[in-house]
Amino acid sequence: MIWRDFHYHQLYHRKDIARYDMRDAIAHIEWQENKKALSAWTKGQTGFPIVDAGMRQLWATGWMHNRVRMLVASLLTKNLLIDWRHGEEWFWDTLVDGDIASNPGSWQWVAGCGMDAAPYFRVFNPVVQGERFDAAGDYVREWVPELADMPNKWIHKPFEAPDTVLEKAGVVLGKTYPKPIVDLKSSSRRARNSKKGEEDDLFA
Repeated sequence: MIWRDFHYHQLYHRKDIARYDMRDAIAHIEWQENKKALSAWTKGQTGFPIVDAGMRQLWATGWMHNRVRMLVASLLTKNLLIDWRHGEEWFWDTLVDGDIASNPGSWQWVAGCGMDAAPYFRVFNPVVQGERFDAAGDYVREWVPELADMPNKWIHKPFEAPDTVLEKAGVVLGKTYPKPIVDLKSSSRRARNSKKGEEDDLFA
């Protein structure tokens, strides 16, 4: 409720926060017009299991957990360098709890241009986050059934699994499940602010 009130305070006092950055912290970013990557993100076909699970859950139910909302938003804006407004629009069209203040306010928070926002160099790692918050892979297995037989060790990073593991699980990367659409490490380094002493936030 506090966050909701905070977002409405911003909506009242500023320009249309669904269209304009509330701070110029990311004014230097050159957003990529990558329709193929955006489409893969909306369909839950990014190659990152917890992100794909969230996007598929969103399409099927109109909802996803706040933790996963942050992960999918981070991948879109930080790793894919796709304008946060595209993500905000998709959420507005698909969320059953879409809110005119909380939706854009939250997107700007993740993107790094909102008031009291997460710093732009903070990039969520979907593999680390998946292992931390879905250790047994139950969430991924529910929404990404093609990975259901993957061992827990590899459920959040099938792209790193040995061929023997993939074969046993019936997973063929690029066919039954997509390969990652972006390299996490290089794209995170490209996106972040290179401020000395803040590298610990790189793969939160």
